[in-house]
Amino acid sequence: MKIAVIILAAGTSERFSGQMPKQYQLLKGQPVLHYSLEAFEKTSITGNICIENICVVIHPSHQQLYHEMVFPHHTKPTIILGGESRQISVYNALKSFKNHPDAVIIHDAARPLITPSFIRELVHAFQGKSALIPLLPIADTLKEITQEGALKTHARDRYGRAQTPQIFNFSILYHLYKNLEENAILFSKTYTDDAQILEENGYPVSYIKGQETLLKITHQQDLKIIENMKECQDNHLMKQDDFLSAPFITTGQGFDVHAFEEGEGLILGGVNLPFSRKLKGHSDADVVLHALTDALLGALGQGDIGMYFPPTDPQWKDQSSSVFLQHALKLVNQEKAQINHVDITIIGEAPKISPYRLQIKNHLIEMLHLSFCQVNIKATTTEKLGFLGRKEGLAAMAIVTLSRASLKAKKCP
Repeated sequence: MKIAVIILAAGTSERFSGQMPKQYQLLKGQPVLHYSLEAFEKTSITGNICIENICVVIHPSHQQLYHEMVFPHHTKPTIILGGESRQISVYNALKSFKNHPDAVIIHDAARPLITPSFIRELVHAFQGKSALIPLLPIADTLKEITQEGALKTHARDRYGRAQTPQIFNFSILYHLYKNLEENAILFSKTYTDDAQILEENGYPVSYIKGQETLLKITHQQDLKIIENMKECQDNHLMKQDDFLSAPFITTGQGFDVHAFEEGEGLILGGVNLPFSRKLKGHSDADVVLHALTDALLGALGQGDIGMYFPPTDPQWKDQSSSVFLQHALKLVNQEKAQINHVDITIIGEAPKISPYRLQIKNHLIEMLHLSFCQVNIKATTTEKLGFLGRKEGLAAMAIVTLSRASLKAKKCP
């Protein structure tokens, strides 16, 4: 199977509000467009499958920008000038392939974290289909704004968020685009992705699970989020220069549980959450930070939180759990260890964690000095079983992975 690739980079970035279009904004010293080109150029696919042609579609007014910022590093891709809409740009590229391939991959340059491994996954899952796209589930409640200005809730499990790259049977897509041109629809209707064209003409569109890292740059703040994610990709969650001598990888697990008592508001991950009750404990009863502290101590092989901060000691009464976490982080630094990843699960029926998940995550990122993708927050229930299911308290589990330059034999405190 011979595959052609179209990378769309002809947008003018009206919503981005930058000094230059987003595809030319610098991301870790390279223009955003560079990373999509690099991923496809580095993709090798085994068997009778090969990517034999890559073209990049640019805006006519960006030719000098492209040649100055991108061309010196990517001389092989064919440059195609885009049109007034996405579909015209795609059609310009489709018409440029003199030897029609078996399949064509279409990708937005504004999704720079595409990887060769995901491209291979997409291609291998495509075989024999008319179209295949990455799709992500919708986690938030889905509301429709009616013409009257009212809101209507939809079942979110019936919907998904489409991403690129998308792969198509070339003959089918090219034929449909020719029909759009012949019927003057190409210039009058707007399509937000190419799968929509197949859907409207009765062709089945299949999907595979997308990736959160395939975030699209739309606004200025997206660039910073992607920069953090790129840092994780490049460093493999650790600074290799600090651990050139094959570091030890250790894992720690922490668990904590507290009951509810009368009061208002509770603290999770150092964040104050509005709630009709509070958690009962000697300190502030932050189950997230307690579990995280225990996980860090476990990864270091240095006991548990109770050994350092016993609940019988009055000096820790109503103390902020951030004090406990800072002590554990101090031990991490003393051991010249580095946190690779933190995964936390909050367990309980109430309160609902999803509205506060990102706030908790960002606070932990700040406390731990980690990147966005090095911290993960999940929430679950016990299906209304047990005291947690009866809404009598909350629990949290944490797993931490550390890289350590050496393991020193030492006594626990």
